[in-house]
Amino acid sequence: MHYYKRNIGNYAKRTSRLTLLQHGVYTLLLDACYDREAFPTEEQAVQWLWASGAEEVEAIKFVLNRYFIKSADGTFTHDDVLADLLEYHAMADRNKQIAIDRETKRKQLSTSRAHSVNALSRDMHDSPPNQEPLTKNHKPRTINHKPIKEEKPRASATPSLKPQDVDEQVWADWVKLRKEKKAAITKTALDGIEREAEKAGIGMEDALKACCEFGWQGFNAGWYAQRKPAGQAPSLNKQEALEARNRKVADEWARGSHAPT
Repeated sequence: MHYYKRNIGNYAKRTSRLTLLQHGVYTLLLDACYDREAFPTEEQAVQWLWASGAEEVEAIKFVLNRYFIKSADGTFTHDDVLADLLEYHAMADRNKQIAIDRETKRKQLSTSRAHSVNALSRDMHDSPPNQEPLTKNHKPRTINHKPIKEEKPRASATPSLKPQDVDEQVWADWVKLRKEKKAAITKTALDGIEREAEKAGIGMEDALKACCEFGWQGFNAGWYAQRKPAGQAPSLNKQEALEARNRKVADEWARGSHAPT
């Protein structure tokens, strides 16, 4: 990603007390994260910025701890950068699909025209000379008749993307949140949330619940680690949650089938 918007007012409010060196470090770190579409560890940040002295290394550490969030794997993420990258990839997916659909329609139209030309050519060769039509002054039964186009129901891609282990209500709430934030609902975005959920040791349903509860457009294991209550037991992963749900359904069925009448 080689372009991003920068709100000068917001930046000035956040960085009003930084030194010139720290300003440079912060700007270069943001540029590097957008350009690489990744977030660094402390060691990687030093390498990315080619820090050559103790003062520069200390400035990098200060900016990382002040403006970035450290994840469980040691990487430092930035909320604004992460949101922009998720939106960028979602838009790229949409544009790719639009291009594929356009090319498919072009090929279909080209094939249809070729068939029409071939059919006309066969008719011209098969017809004898001076052939008169069997009926003269034939008029259509209906005048100005226009074919009725059947409108196909617009299929929504959202239900097909819903993970099996996510409750319908949780999914509906998360979809509503994404729409309010004008963020696309794509497989790429869900894959990113699932990766972060695995890092946090929770299932997709709990990850989406956290997004709805805290108003997050995306999900990050580092954010979740800072927000979850102390002593909270880790949630079940996808397979464990599915097995627990199956056991619950089986127990309820067993109790219902053996209940006295």
